[in-house]
Amino acid sequence: MRDRLDLYAVTAQTELDGLRATMAEREKETRDRGAAGSPQASLAGGGDANRLSGVGRANVPWGTDPFLAFVWITNSPMLTVLRRILRPTSGSSGERRRLVLVRIGSFEEYAEFVARTGREYASRRRFERGLIANRGAFAVDGWCVVCQREAQFQVNFEYSHEVDGELTPNWRERLICPHCGLNNRMRASMHILQQECAPPSGAALYITEQTTSLFRALHHRYPGIVGSEYLGDSQRRGPADRDGIRNEDLTQLTFESARFDHILSFDVFEHVPEYRTGFGECLRCLKPGGKLVFTVPFTKERSTLVRARKNGDGSIVHLLSPEYHGDPLSEAGCLTFYHFGWDLLDDLRRLGFCSVGALLYWSVEFGYLGGGEQMIFVASKPEAA
Repeated sequence: MRDRLDLYAVTAQTELDGLRATMAEREKETRDRGAAGSPQASLAGGGDANRLSGVGRANVPWGTDPFLAFVWITNSPMLTVLRRILRPTSGSSGERRRLVLVRIGSFEEYAEFVARTGREYASRRRFERGLIANRGAFAVDGWCVVCQREAQFQVNFEYSHEVDGELTPNWRERLICPHCGLNNRMRASMHILQQECAPPSGAALYITEQTTSLFRALHHRYPGIVGSEYLGDSQRRGPADRDGIRNEDLTQLTFESARFDHILSFDVFEHVPEYRTGFGECLRCLKPGGKLVFTVPFTKERSTLVRARKNGDGSIVHLLSPEYHGDPLSEAGCLTFYHFGWDLLDDLRRLGFCSVGALLYWSVEFGYLGGGEQMIFVASKPEAA
């Protein structure tokens, strides 16, 4: 039985390797025609070449679409079962591919990237639409980097919205691992932190949340991490209150300068009226060479969309219909002041950050789906600062 399974696994892997080799050859042909030097996307988040055409056979599940061929082979149930049976017991993370990240530094770079990868993104979206055909709860097989194990990421239509007239899951907040309880964006943030920053367990980290499952997962891995919530101006800022919650205002952090190796903030800055001041405080508190890793609502347009303003007297002027995001400490939610655009990266550079960029990713293997791409931002404090 074991020998037969070995043969099946080798056959499946050989077909996959052959497809990858062909994709690489086609990409080389594309580069030879003068396409080298532009941002590249990766198929299924696995680092493979772009825009392959003509791969596949008649009467196969993917038809004539090469992207779906790659996705089908790498995610076929049989191959998943065989890998589970045949994987060495060590379970080392080295057995898994790195998450491919595409760095984009400006609106112009992104526009060029989209023009070059439109067909791939269309294929990714078709794949995602195929998963939601029955409009019921479902699971997507993959590998949880946090748990270091295979998982069936759970998806339902909570917080769903319509895309091109079709009800679509909130991919970013779904794809929940049943073992660690972390969703798509949370797992990806830990993955990218590990891959881009590689902090040791004793690293000095700060994250702008403290009552979430993501903080608990990070605290388990990095016991010295400092977390906080914004409890309002009426509460003393700094040391934790009687419930163990630290109150911090991003625009007036209480930490000494150059305190942290890295700072993490996920979906917070859109709620800060003076967001530039908040980013400046993060820069101050980072050690030279430290990185700020963060996410915000992002329009992918050139300019930031301002939804509301806060006057000097504390009153709010709504320029668009009020939008509130979930707040773990308040049922009222948090008012959203901004949906950021590419000009945010220019703001960060003017403040003194370097190596500023958006990291684009999408992976079936790791369960990072949604809209053809997901995005996280990274900015560094100069070494000489």
